[in-house]
Amino acid sequence: MKLTHKSLILLLGAAALTACSNDSTQEITFGTNSVNLITPVNGTQDDADIERCTYTVRLNYTDGLIDILAPQFEVGDKNITFKALDIRMKDNNVSYLIEDYNSNNITGNAQIQNFQGRIYPPAALNLAELPNGSVQFNMSYVPALSYTVDGKYEVRSFPSDAFYKGMTTTTGAGQFQSDKTVYRVVFSQNCEKATVYAINAQLAEHMPLVNFVLADLDVEPRNGGYDIVGENITPVNMAEQGVPLERFPMKSFKLSTLSSDLTSVSIQYSITMPVGECTATFSGSYLRK
Repeated sequence: MKLTHKSLILLLGAAALTACSNDSTQEITFGTNSVNLITPVNGTQDDADIERCTYTVRLNYTDGLIDILAPQFEVGDKNITFKALDIRMKDNNVSYLIEDYNSNNITGNAQIQNFQGRIYPPAALNLAELPNGSVQFNMSYVPALSYTVDGKYEVRSFPSDAFYKGMTTTTGAGQFQSDKTVYRVVFSQNCEKATVYAINAQLAEHMPLVNFVLADLDVEPRNGGYDIVGENITPVNMAEQGVPLERFPMKSFKLSTLSSDLTSVSIQYSITMPVGECTATFSGSYLRK
């Protein structure tokens, strides 16, 4: 049976989602695990900043409307809050689109303009297939929003905990491609560090699947996106309580956002394997289907 956005979210009530209904309205209200990339409109790459933010989202299925409430969060030297109410729900079978919304309807203590984006459903990842040692994934809808604040700052929101699925290509002793590897990225509370989990990684032909963790990588915000980088890293085994994988040292690792909504990324890392030194590259997007 195919699950709709609505039926799926109802089944995930235990994952920090609250279903609300009365005699006339069916709706879902939930808080998001989001991160805001904040960039001065006329600033430089060094002026970009990343901060956590929990948006409250209400999906009103009866009337086909979306409400988004932003609590106090810091933009520049100002703590702002706002409400964007009665956004018309547009379902494209992948996400709810937010477009053609009149930003003048937004109330709060700052001028919010150019308000647009998408609300993606929970990642449809088979949790039964996750390896031992995986940190629990908080499955909830994720808003990928963009807007300006007082004409001075551009804000883009993205998930603080997300899976990325795509194609990993390894070169070195020949070339190998696999779409089995899933990368999970979890930001620290202050968003200065991130941990990357490589799940079901297969980097060479006949290589058994390996699951490893790259902890405390540096987060580098920039205009229009961010990078996650590290050098001279020893991955640790996900299942064996952090046992180092000495056979697979990495000289470098870099993840960079690709899309304007920050849900697509590229990854490149140099890794030493039994067959020799190899370079792995990945391109993929937030797992949402």
